[in-house]
Amino acid sequence: GQVRQHTQTSAGRMPYDQGVNSQLSTSSWDPSNVSDDDDVDPEEYYKGGGGGARSSYTSGRPWQGTENPGQANQQIEELKEKLENTQAQLDDERRKVQDLNAKLSSLQQETESLRKENERLLEWQRNETARQEKNNSEALQAQIESGEDNSHLQESLKTERSLRAAAENEKERMRKKLSDMQEDEARLKSDLDATRNELLRSRQEFDRMRRETDEITSKYRRTCEDLHRSKLDVMDLEAALRKLAQDEGSDLGSVTAKESADPTPAPPPSQEDPSTAAGRSVGLGFTFKRDSRTGNWQVNRIKEGGFAEKSGKIQTGYIIFSVDGKKCCGISQAELGSLIMGPEGSRAKVGFCVTETDTPFFLECERMRSK
Repeated sequence: GQVRQHTQTSAGRMPYDQGVNSQLSTSSWDPSNVSDDDDVDPEEYYKGGGGGARSSYTSGRPWQGTENPGQANQQIEELKEKLENTQAQLDDERRKVQDLNAKLSSLQQETESLRKENERLLEWQRNETARQEKNNSEALQAQIESGEDNSHLQESLKTERSLRAAAENEKERMRKKLSDMQEDEARLKSDLDATRNELLRSRQEFDRMRRETDEITSKYRRTCEDLHRSKLDVMDLEAALRKLAQDEGSDLGSVTAKESADPTPAPPPSQEDPSTAAGRSVGLGFTFKRDSRTGNWQVNRIKEGGFAEKSGKIQTGYIIFSVDGKKCCGISQAELGSLIMGPEGSRAKVGFCVTETDTPFFLECERMRSK
């Protein structure tokens, strides 16, 4: 039997990813080496969450309808480029702030130096003026008392007035320079505040873009994880089919040969996500086979721990009349297995007949795990 026929096409072997996609979109799980007369346990086919019954509720996977990985990766690259540009702008703004702080500090030091120099000059001027006034007053008094010529004294007074005017001019010049430096200091402070505000705005923009990048990266990562889990579903399905064929005593030589000749390397092993295991398909706790005489599907074996055993209302040999309103007479193994299997905890309304001539009775069955 060709257990891995779902990965084959008329043109030859499909790539592994293409085989995964085709497997997710089909509900066929019936291997050709299992006949209708064999005891069929649908849970073996769906072990690990694979198979057609799951296709009815895996179509709502969270990664479907989102961006494909290529688009998400492109958006991430664009955002990374924007982040780099924003980071460069932040660095420029920081350098501007540092330069302005250095200029402001230098200006403050120069202003303080000029203020001290101005105070020293004013103090010297006051002392010198007082000394000259005292000397001139004493000299004038002595000349008056002696009756000498005081022309040189008048010359000294004239020189004194000239020095006073020069001192006043220097004082005014220093005052103007100090005022200009204070204006420069105020302007630098204003520029510093504006630069700090710009730095804050750039930081907020940088944080916003970082959050957006993290969000897209997280969505891209979740998409890749879901795709990887889908591949694992198909791998588990293939393992279950091989196990079933081995249990039924089928020849696995063709499978082994196909595995050895398969040019596609097997995907690396991976630990199963518990959230995926929680959503696996389970059955109703019994196996079934077709009655070779009547063609009806019958309960063949009650499984331990399943609904059939716990309810006590389903017995070996019962005819499976219908599942959720669909009559089972004439349908294939795959169709019946797809009707019985479903998410753990879900329910199915199944009709049974004790014999061919009996009126069917219906049970509300819960899907649960069994041994």
